[in-house]
Amino acid sequence: MEPDVNVLKGTKYLIVGVQWSLAFEWLFYCSLAVIGSLFFRIKTSITTILLTSLGLVVFVLIIHEYYPILAWEKMSPFLGGIAAAFPTRNQRVGNFVANPWLTPALAALLYLSLLNYSTVFSPVPYLCICLIFIAIACGNDFFGILTLKASRLLGQISYSIYLLRGLLLYTTFQFIIHGATAEKLSPLSYWCVISGCCAVLILITCQTYYFIERPLLNRTDIVTKQVRDFIAKRMQPSALATKEAAVIANSVLHHTAEQEAAK
Repeated sequence: MEPDVNVLKGTKYLIVGVQWSLAFEWLFYCSLAVIGSLFFRIKTSITTILLTSLGLVVFVLIIHEYYPILAWEKMSPFLGGIAAAFPTRNQRVGNFVANPWLTPALAALLYLSLLNYSTVFSPVPYLCICLIFIAIACGNDFFGILTLKASRLLGQISYSIYLLRGLLLYTTFQFIIHGATAEKLSPLSYWCVISGCCAVLILITCQTYYFIERPLLNRTDIVTKQVRDFIAKRMQPSALATKEAAVIANSVLHHTAEQEAAK
């Protein structure tokens, strides 16, 4: 699943192994049709159920084979996202959690989960993060911080940051600041280098978002319509086939009527 490129051992570590999340994301996407049909009574075609179920099995096998470590823990954040879908539809709950007086409590939960546990997958920090996510989904903006233009920009480029951060850090410490020099950096010097990397990373990811991600996102509706139209045409019987079926049906009915008359 993660072959070395150009005989460079550990190529996946150049991007901090971010590709592992794709298997879990596609597992979730393939499960949506089944979940919607079983638990929410959403009408779904048999073809869709079969295809997504096949994809579900494939990605379960991929995760079992290549990403078995903490697999259940890595899938658990999807449950928090699913849980957030319910209170966001309740106006009273939304008004309650969006109230600014609740923000200090949410900040305390964030502090507790990030600075007091070694992993977010432990029960307490996991629950804290889920509650914070639900509150934000319901409209809590942390005293307006999340509605700032800078915050929205960081949200837009966050996926590019996720993908490119490892590559930038590897380039910095492998080709610009060599390993031996990096080991001798003082804490202040190290944080200065990291701060510089952050600034460069934001500049790079802004470009990748506006020139790669955003144009493709803008085409989502167009491509979706094209795919749906293509599937609809494939599933719709042709006019000739419909006419032939009608002729056959009329012949059968006429023959049956003649037999009844003969009796």
